[in-house]
Amino acid sequence: MTRQSRKALFRARRSHNRKENFHRAAKAVGNVFFVSLIILIASMLFILVQSKLNGGQAKFAGYQLYKVLSGSINPAFDTGSLVVVKQVDPANLQEGNIIAFNGHGGRLISHRIVGIDLENGLSFITKGDANAVADSGAVSGNQVIGTVQFAIPFLGRLLAFCQTKQGLLTLIIIPALAILILEGRELWSYALQLDKEKKAKSVMQN
Repeated sequence: MTRQSRKALFRARRSHNRKENFHRAAKAVGNVFFVSLIILIASMLFILVQSKLNGGQAKFAGYQLYKVLSGSINPAFDTGSLVVVKQVDPANLQEGNIIAFNGHGGRLISHRIVGIDLENGLSFITKGDANAVADSGAVSGNQVIGTVQFAIPFLGRLLAFCQTKQGLLTLIIIPALAILILEGRELWSYALQLDKEKKAKSVMQN
């Protein structure tokens, strides 16, 4: 084998290895995306079912999920976030805790405790981080739902969309399309591989 032939063979092998590595990386990324998509969709379906069973709010293992409707608690979390609220005994609350409570008219509010009043029964002075002044009325222990553990940005908007007919339809269409695309790609690759093997056998026989 000449020197030029060895170089050509080396370049061909290197090019083949690059293509193989690229295909492997693309397949790995596709698998991660697919699994993440399935987990997200399964989570959304679980939350939706829980919401239906519990009259509008998802509940599990002492936690409740709520959508943030205003930006009064910025920068802790923003409008459209999904907050995870843990049920607690109001007697254990402290200043600095962010609590979810039922406001006037049953409106859900998530504000920070800035003061505790023990004179006329247990009640809390609350304030949104983005507000200049504290809330006008004290929050009684009976109004408290729990403490906000953490918030997931934008997921509240996604949950609200999934509660619509279009959203429910999307939860079915997206995974179906993802499965079709991934399986179709695998079948196409398999068909190409079979075609290459047939051609190679034909060349060897001739």
